[in-house]
Amino acid sequence: MNRIKEVLDEKGIKQIWLAEKLGKSFNTVNSYVQNRQQPRLESIRSNCKNIRC
Repeated sequence: MNRIKEVLDEKGIKQIWLAEKLGKSFNTVNSYVQNRQQPRLESIRSNCKNIRC
């Protein structure tokens, strides 16, 4: 499990919600959560702002 998945689970946030906030597809966010793909630094900053980590 990676940190993105941990935080989403802790905060009860759905991947689809995060995808909409980031302007990314659900499949892209799911790839981040499953560690198949790594987000760019600017996406990480947006992730943290959106999920208040």
